This record gives sequence, C-alpha cells and structure tokens, in this order.
Amino acid sequence: MKLNASARLKAAIDIHKALERMENRKHGDGSMTPKTSRFEDSPFEEPIEARTVTAGRDTGCGAGVLFFAQDTGKFLFLQRSNTGDEPGTWCCPGGGVEDYETIDQAVKRETQEEAGFSGDYDLIHMNRDVQPDGFTFHNHMAILPTEFEPQLNDEHVAYVWTDELPEPLHPGLQRSLDAWSQRTQSNSPPAGSPQPEN
Repeated sequence: MKLNASARLKAAIDIHKALERMENRKHGDGSMTPKTSRFEDSPFEEPIEARTVTAGRDTGCGAGVLFFAQDTGKFLFLQRSNTGDEPGTWCCPGGGVEDYETIDQAVKRETQEEAGFSGDYDLIHMNRDVQPDGFTFHNHMAILPTEFEPQLNDEHVAYVWTDELPEPLHPGLQRSLDAWSQRTQSNSPPAGSPQPEN
C-alpha cells in the first residue's frame, strides 16, 4: 500500500494513538490469546538449541517492521522461539541486512522468511537502535489495509494481531516503541492548537 506524504503523516498519527491506547491497557485482564502457526506445544521447556540466531552481525546492521492493520486497528507481534535471542519475547519480523541489500530489501526478505508475507507496503522509519557493540537495528512500521495470516518459520512459535502490547516484549522493540512515543509526543501540537483537517 503506497502512501503520499499527507497520508503517511495521518497514518503516523493514527499509529501513535493506537500505541498510546495499547500502552494504557497493557496491564489489562490478559485476554489476548496468541495463535500458533508452527508449534503446538511451548518450546520453552526444552533447552535452548545450539543454533541461536541473532540478527546478522556481519554487516553491523539489522532491520524489522511492525505491521498495523487499518481495518482492525491491530498490530502484528511474533513470539520468539528458542532459536533466537530473547526466547519467548514478542517482536516483529526482522533480522540482519545482507551485504547486497538495502534496509528496505532486508525488511521485505525477513518478512517473507519469518511470516510468509510478500505483499506491497511502504516502510515508515520508527527508530534506529544502536547497541553497545555498535550493531544498529532499524525498526519500521507498515500500514496494511487488512490483517494477513502469518506462516511462521522456526524463528517464531506464535503470532497475534492485537491492540494491546503483549508481554514480555523483545527489549529492542520496547526501546524503539519508547523512542517513537517520546518523539511523537514531543512533536505534538500544544493543547488548543488547530488540528489538521481529515
């Protein structure tokens, strides 16, 4: 889904409002039920496998995308399996950028690999998370007209489309959501100022 500049701004405002609602309800009744697409039983009772996947560190850069469905107002989260860093946490599709790729190409490849989705979407840059070892992860958001059903690979065990923040969140995604929220709040117009027309 391609968006012009004013549509991107409106979408960013809508996403910010949805994130605020999620943050305000994250200590709710826990009624969210994740869906499993690959594994029936939880793999977290087993020891972590020898092959642990961390976002490709070879290029020093990684990228991911948090999907937002306009029809339901929900975000897509994936739950990490034992094959990756931070097992059991909720994140979004993403991983390392290869030598031959742009960041956008890497996000779309990772989304295809991890969620089986290859639809058309624009990326809205959310945050650049520079880790202590210098590895930089670029988090994005993407707006879709409707939800899709992810086909998970072995890096994730469950998915959920939700308007509540699942817990525990992957620490990198949590930092990005916090940074996005702080940035959008600081760019909010003062109370009583004229609002953009819809």
